[in-house]
Amino acid sequence: MRRGRRPRTDRLRGGYLMWGGWLLTTAVVLSVVDIPHTAYVAGLAPALAALAAAGAVTLWRAHRTATSAPARLLLP
Repeated sequence: MRRGRRPRTDRLRGGYLMWGGWLLTTAVVLSVVDIPHTAYVAGLAPALAALAAAGAVTLWRAHRTATSAPARLLLP
């Protein structure tokens, strides 16, 4: 499921951009701060969970609609 030519109002692309931006911003801020603490690193968890779930759903949909054998083996 490629998202390259979808309109800018595509919800899946927007979700990837939002959660990816959250993850990138939080990672950059935490790499600049010299105080590693689990409470700060917990800010990465929502973005990582959302991106992992969205990736799993995207792979599942690609697996279900695939017609060739190599593409069907992508998910397992």
